[in-house]
Amino acid sequence: MKNREIIENLIGAELTEGTIASYHYKNELIHLVFKTYLKFENKWIEIVSTDEMTFIRLSDDNIANYKEYGNEEFKYTCNPFSKIYPEFKNYVGKKLLNIKEIVKREDESLSFGITLNFSEDLFLTIFNHDYPKDENEILFAKLNNTEYKEL
Repeated sequence: MKNREIIENLIGAELTEGTIASYHYKNELIHLVFKTYLKFENKWIEIVSTDEMTFIRLSDDNIANYKEYGNEEFKYTCNPFSKIYPEFKNYVGKKLLNIKEIVKREDESLSFGITLNFSEDLFLTIFNHDYPKDENEILFAKLNNTEYKEL
């Protein structure tokens, strides 16, 4: 996982908001969850999991105000996390307790996402399916798949 320390430094912080960026090609929805943005107290982070790599970045404070960007061919739309996944509301106000990277069991160098553990025993997993599916999935639980493990 690239820049793991960014999210590790947020352990103990409360989740306050979230945004999902979706990817469209020629006005067709290709990936519902292309990028995930989470706000912990006063910091937005971007989580991207693709091509067997998970990236964590500090993000623009205005990400919640973005609605759409790109062009007619390649377009990204941004919506509040809870609009796409109403369960997300249960996580707002909860403290981040721990994080685990999801890796391939037989090759730990291949990263397929992250599991966030929040107070009140809540888990939020951002998981990138391996090829040929290669798309992100949001789970409100730990990943239950024996091909992968958490580090």
